[in-house]
Amino acid sequence: MKNLTSLLLGSMSEKEQYNLIPKLLTIPFPEYLNQIIKDVFPNPFLLLELDQKPTCATELKIQPEVIDQLFQQALLENQDLRRWAISSLVSLYKLELLDDKQIELFKGEFWRVTDNFGLLDGTDYYKFAFISLPHPEDIDPFQLFKNYITSTPFPILKTVQNKGISITRGHIDLIHEIIGASSNSKNFWTEDEATMALLIQVPV
Repeated sequence: MKNLTSLLLGSMSEKEQYNLIPKLLTIPFPEYLNQIIKDVFPNPFLLLELDQKPTCATELKIQPEVIDQLFQQALLENQDLRRWAISSLVSLYKLELLDDKQIELFKGEFWRVTDNFGLLDGTDYYKFAFISLPHPEDIDPFQLFKNYITSTPFPILKTVQNKGISITRGHIDLIHEIIGASSNSKNFWTEDEATMALLIQVPV
């Protein structure tokens, strides 16, 4: 289903995908499926090839109660349901489908659940994704993210004798985080910060 849905959405124009959003919001979270089957039914907003509102797109009418329900789900202890709701709300924000009041809720409610670095926890996104999204005025996501990068060790193959090595298969989350943050802002890292981050990661 995941691949079929991805192919179907990919065959549509940006405008067609945008106009489909009200119907995508009616797709329920697969609450009563086991975890393996749930992975086959991802939130369709994660499969949209659409990062911004298309030019000349018609105005969409989304019922406020639908968005209110997503905000309520985003605060639940059920991590799967929280991730589903946040994925929908992030897409709605990027596509300019949240009003000012809803954006204020976005800024406040989401940041109630954070990890030990103070960054948003329990989402389907890398941490760098929330740097460019609304946040409370007393939270500096740029600095929190930099603290995360400098405090998280790279998975170096072998730093201790007789401990074996870890296999990453080429996928290193920390590298994706660094590249993603840098692509969003050319001046994200100063030269001194980049040098310091590298020195911290080099084993003695």
